[in-house]
Amino acid sequence: MEYAVNIELDAIPRNLNLTIYEVPEDEFKSFPVHRPTGDWRNMPYSNAARKFGSKLLFDTSCLGLKLPSAIIPEEHNYLINPLSSKVNLIEIINAIDFSFDVRIKR
Repeated sequence: MEYAVNIELDAIPRNLNLTIYEVPEDEFKSFPVHRPTGDWRNMPYSNAARKFGSKLLFDTSCLGLKLPSAIIPEEHNYLINPLSSKVNLIEIINAIDFSFDVRIKR
């Protein structure tokens, strides 16, 4: 859902891939729904939200962030920090071709 909300229908690539990872959840920083900033769900993103995310990106001691979904706050997104010194803890379990169902954007 996050992907569908943030992309125009014409920009969706036809050759998507669904990748399943195994990650050590305790290596992710997590935040309750009222964080990271009071306006984090608003578009366009505020300077405070961008600064919050940028600060965490440069914290290479954590593998990533577990953040509430802006679309479904009861669910979470896991953002992997590619600069983390712990990125080698991630294991790819499976990767399969994925076709985005364009009906979701109509």
